[in-house]
Amino acid sequence: MYRPTQKALDLFPVVFAIMHWGLKYNPNTDMSIPIMQELKANEKGLEQRLLRNFDDITF
Repeated sequence: MYRPTQKALDLFPVVFAIMHWGLKYNPNTDMSIPIMQELKANEKGLEQRLLRNFDDITF
């Protein structure tokens, strides 16, 4: 099983910023993708939900 390192987890804000940029500037963003809907509706909740998947990681 692969798990992200802390370095990878620290990139979450960057990935979210790029996703937001896409929502703002790409009119072809596929809003049928559930994660894009969740990002638009509740970004902080989405980030917390995704990070909880890795709570048990020890480095």
